[in-house]
Amino acid sequence: MRGSFAFLAALLLGPATGLANWEFTRWGMTVDEVQRASRYDAILNGQGFGCLLEMPGPIRFQGSRFDKVLFCFDDDTLLRRVELVADASAYAAIERTLQQAYGAPRLRRSLDMPERYWSHPESGDMVQLSLEENAVVTYREAPAGSN
Repeated sequence: MRGSFAFLAALLLGPATGLANWEFTRWGMTVDEVQRASRYDAILNGQGFGCLLEMPGPIRFQGSRFDKVLFCFDDDTLLRRVELVADASAYAAIERTLQQAYGAPRLRRSLDMPERYWSHPESGDMVQLSLEENAVVTYREAPAGSN
């Protein structure tokens, strides 16, 4: 009986149990699939496009605390990026935890503020840290051919 349950759970969860992508999500999931994978903690936020789902915090990622997570979709409503949002005052602490996890960042200039980014060592997914009115960690799929 226990083996049957494990098989059924694996069948239902499918690729959601793999290592790549962000936490419980997989790139290319639909809005409904992300909601189910989040156990319905991710809710529709009323936007008609882009970051359609939001999960209120606190949420921990790489040792940092975030106030909310936004799940952002392309025009076909398939998951393309995840944005973890924290107060701007947490920027330096978040940068330190990302450096501990991924090493020294690469820099890319965006408007007035350089953005720091890293590649996830196993998946090649991009982890980017930016500062606007909030500190935002954007986690997105690795560019094609980068793995």
